[in-house]
Amino acid sequence: YKNYVPFMTEGVPVIDFGYKGLKYPKYTCQDTFEEFRKIGDKDFSKHAKLVELISKVALNIIEDPLLPFDVTEYVEGLNDIFKDLQRYAHDVDAGHKLRFDPMIEGILKFKRVGKELELWIKAWKDIVEEDGGNEPSLLAVHRWNWNSKLNQIEKLFLLDLGLPKRSWYKNLFFGPQFWKPEEGDYEWWSFPSIRDAIFDHDWNLAQQEIDRVGMALSEGANQFIQG
Repeated sequence: YKNYVPFMTEGVPVIDFGYKGLKYPKYTCQDTFEEFRKIGDKDFSKHAKLVELISKVALNIIEDPLLPFDVTEYVEGLNDIFKDLQRYAHDVDAGHKLRFDPMIEGILKFKRVGKELELWIKAWKDIVEEDGGNEPSLLAVHRWNWNSKLNQIEKLFLLDLGLPKRSWYKNLFFGPQFWKPEEGDYEWWSFPSIRDAIFDHDWNLAQQEIDRVGMALSEGANQFIQG
């Protein structure tokens, strides 16, 4: 499950940089520095390129006055994994009708947040460009407010008490299913508590988790809308 799971459970966004190619024996007695140099990056040129890429990404984020978090694209991604969740529930047992309305309402609320952010960014750019690149103080305060909220967006979807069966894992939206089925091509790393319940055919718990995720979405969107 890779070593970034502890970050995901705390709502810390992660990016997995790397090269695709031949596998080497991770986590075995052959997983040594010397063996890696034989199989992989002998002169460490690939390491250097990755460090350069990561540095450029970090500098770009630091230098951008607006936090580069596209809420509209984020919501589109949520909608895709939501549809996959509905498909998974139907394929496991079409006879049990789960009520997904709370999640639909929450996603639509966050879609509204994305539209508001897009309009604000356009207005911000127009004002700054018209003023020769200068940013009025009041506008800067609004920008800081948006950046602060976007910086905490993943924190809105954490459970203090953790998910059912694994109190250490807190992320409602992203993370591994407790038991990954051997068959089926689904987005296993999404809405883990709901998928866990569906896998166990615990339909009451599945509905409770759907309601919980829907509430988290709605309450999270409200923090943007009311602010």
